[in-house]
Amino acid sequence: MNLSIVRPTIPQKQSTSKDRPKESSTMKKLVIAAAVATFPIALVGCSTESINKLSDKAMTVHYEITSDGTVDVTETAMVNGSIAQNQQQDVATPYSKDVEISGVGKNMNIMAQAKDGTEVGCTITVDGKEVANQKSSGQYAVVTCLYTP
Repeated sequence: MNLSIVRPTIPQKQSTSKDRPKESSTMKKLVIAAAVATFPIALVGCSTESINKLSDKAMTVHYEITSDGTVDVTETAMVNGSIAQNQQQDVATPYSKDVEISGVGKNMNIMAQAKDGTEVGCTITVDGKEVANQKSSGQYAVVTCLYTP
């Protein structure tokens, strides 16, 4: 026995300009006026001078790891499109490190995994202000702190 499935075709209506709601000329004028008014503000916010100031500003970054045992630590920093990574195994806690970072596109990350403990925490402090703090617990607990200014 041969069976065939026949699917009905439904004609598609072509959209025309008559089908679309008309925008009032007042609304168009308001949208254009708002765009023109905010354009110079956007340019000021993205000036070369402000970008240069950000790239020249050095930041003091303090990484800290706490645990009830030893940990494996991975520190990652991305500045000006370059990535630097430092990995250490069987690190005694508490662990801390200070680094100076400057340039655009800054991104700081620290990750730790508990080896023989069950509690692990991380903190990133930038110029004396805490910007990231995480805690985790359990066998082989993993914690990650990330900061992107």
